[in-house]
Formats: sequence, C-alpha cells, structure tokens
Amino acid sequence: MAAGVAVAATFLLVWGNLAVGFIGSEDNPANLLYIGVLVVGFVGAIAAQLQPLVMAKAMFAEALTQFAVPFVAMMIWQPELTLGVLWVVVLNTVFAGIWAVSGWLFRRAGAIS
Repeated sequence: MAAGVAVAATFLLVWGNLAVGFIGSEDNPANLLYIGVLVVGFVGAIAAQLQPLVMAKAMFAEALTQFAVPFVAMMIWQPELTLGVLWVVVLNTVFAGIWAVSGWLFRRAGAIS
C-alpha cells in the first residue's frame, strides 16, 4: 500500500506539472523545482534498498522537499503575494501530506515485519 501511494503521488505530480503546471503555467521554469522532489524519492529508494523503515525516512524527506518547493520558488522569483500563491502553497501541502502518508505506511510495514 505504501509503495502504491508513492507511485500514485509521483504520477499525479508529473501529470499535473506537465498538464497545467503547479506554479503558474506549465511553461513556468519554477515548475522544474519539482524534479528535485522526484530525485529525493528516487535517491532515497535506492539508498534504502527498498527496506520499509528506511523508505519511510525517504518518503518523509520527499514530503519536506515537496513542502519547500513553493517557498524556494518565492525566494528565487519573488512573485507578488496573491491568492494564487496561497493556492500553490496549499496544493504543495496536500502533496506533502500524501508523501507523509506513504512514509507512515512504510513505517507501519517495517514495524510489522
């Protein structure tokens, strides 16, 4: 279940970014920051060798990275603070929550085995 949640989050992140973009339009260079979220998860999975307790840490790191993306983008591009910026933060918080759920499920799987 934990891996399924992570795969679903990855699919939704890539699909949403390619379709409409999370930050502005899909052409906005700030959307490239989301590659970092995927890299953290990929490198974490390789380092964890798919062991559940270490995968949990990788998913929590991915959640933190996802949450940080809009703030890093705001520091770099310094947009005017509007309702749209708030929605970007909310969307990223939701995605960070999905990664955290995956981490929690991995942690539970590690505790059971």
